[in-house]
Amino acid sequence: MQQQELPNLNYGLNVKTLSVAMKPSIVPAILDHYLRKPLDQDYIVGTLLGTIDGQKVNVSNSFGVPLTYHKDKDGEGEFHVDMEFQAKMLKFYSNVNPNEGLVGMYISSVVFDALTTAAVGHYHSLFNKEEKSKNALLPSPVILMIDPKLSKSHMPLKVYYTANTFLKDLPMFCELRHEFEMEEVDETGLDILYYG
Repeated sequence: MQQQELPNLNYGLNVKTLSVAMKPSIVPAILDHYLRKPLDQDYIVGTLLGTIDGQKVNVSNSFGVPLTYHKDKDGEGEFHVDMEFQAKMLKFYSNVNPNEGLVGMYISSVVFDALTTAAVGHYHSLFNKEEKSKNALLPSPVILMIDPKLSKSHMPLKVYYTANTFLKDLPMFCELRHEFEMEEVDETGLDILYYG
């Protein structure tokens, strides 16, 4: 019996094969942002900065961004990011280290719910604007999803990239390989945090 070749379901989609390398200081900065958030706020979002080396995204810096999320009586809500703060911080970081650029975002969520999709939509529009000024190093943001609550006795961490941008109501994401650029002395504590 002759096997038939399966059709290419990704026909027409060109997804850049990327991998992500992060400095170990990124995660403590995100945890600190989460601990300092207002008590009535469930999520945090922030910006990732770094460099691109071929197909490898090197995430070396991050900063938190103030956000508000207002729910109406039907449970629907609107997501607002402090754009002025974000613009000031991007300008500050570009002055401090001109080699770093905008590479992505982080969010304290492990599922693609309404808020996560709204946050990703915001960062897509930010990337479209910043790409023209050459501050964004990728056409779409790398999305770091993290659970700072340690709800499963370890910290789930996933990295995604948008596979398409033409379906605004139904974005498609692909998971990226990621690693931490650690010295041997860093590995012991971070292994416990990430893997339990």
